Amino acid sequence: MKTELLQTIIKTQDYNLFSRKYLEINKMLDITVLQSLVSNNEMDILLKTLELMLFFKNKKYLEVISCIENDIKGLLLGKIRAYDICISKILRLYYLSRKELKMSNDIFFNLMVPNKELGNEESVSVITNCLLDYLISNNIYKRINNNIVQSEMSKFNFYNGIIELVEGNYEYAYQLFDSSINTFTKKKCIQNKKYLILASLLQSNYNINITFDKKIKIYFDLVKIVKSANLQAFYKFLEDFKIELIRDKTFFIILRLSQIVIQEKIRCMSLVYSRISFDDMSVRLKMEREDLEFILRKSINSGLVSGRIEGEIYYTSKQKGIEEIKLQFEQVKRINEQIKREMKYPPIIPLSYDKAVNN
Repeated sequence: MKTELLQTIIKTQDYNLFSRKYLEINKMLDITVLQSLVSNNEMDILLKTLELMLFFKNKKYLEVISCIENDIKGLLLGKIRAYDICISKILRLYYLSRKELKMSNDIFFNLMVPNKELGNEESVSVITNCLLDYLISNNIYKRINNNIVQSEMSKFNFYNGIIELVEGNYEYAYQLFDSSINTFTKKKCIQNKKYLILASLLQSNYNINITFDKKIKIYFDLVKIVKSANLQAFYKFLEDFKIELIRDKTFFIILRLSQIVIQEKIRCMSLVYSRISFDDMSVRLKMEREDLEFILRKSINSGLVSGRIEGEIYYTSKQKGIEEIKLQFEQVKRINEQIKREMKYPPIIPLSYDKAVNN
């Protein structure tokens, strides 16, 4: 039963069916299945793809690279457009194998040009995502704009979400991560959840609509720390998990949350004080006065914290302007006139004693 599907695909050379069943095929593929397959073609691209898949599945990365470079390297240029689906699968195996062996993947910049010129959409989409992964892994956050096929869109959104997050476009980053979360493998899904949590927190949004996962428990702990406005606990968190966060490439993004923690602390203080000086606030928050003033002004301007600043005093409620007062007065006046118009009663007939007796 295992080989029937594959034998049908090879016999009919149905590349689209191969693409749709790729994950299922990869799961059932083993040496016995591979050896049982027969093809009339001397160089069957489907059989070659299956051979490379099995090498990669067994972590034989060097064999993947050698087989590609010795047997089919010329095909990676995309000159046979009918092979586009298979070549796109081979390109990803080639990239991941080189990545596992810590080899340079600069060759993919050269592979992009001919495939793009020949209109190989599958291969161009895979190369684009491979290059985005390669650049981000080397801390280079550069966009690559290409038409991406639907099967590669989730990965494309994920990588662009990281770029938007680094550049401070948190709302758009969240949308990109959210659009791809349900289409990833478990490993990639966990990464995506981490970034979703950070994109939410950086917008001061604590409504984290993500199912708890113990593998990323520290990120859920981070939500509690930021929400509690505990600056000391926040810095202790960074110190305790620095190695893990650097490995995740999230440490410096999480550092930005210090401003959000301070904003939350200011909000808490605004519930207690109607006004407070910068000096008193800096003492309570244990931070430099200049840094505090910068964050406070930025938070008020962005609408994250309410209130106003006069001189060196922070007032926790906004001062109403003349126009706002006039507007409120006109509104009250209109309501009063409307009430007067609606308070109309039927005329009261004078009581006549004689009429009452006669009736």
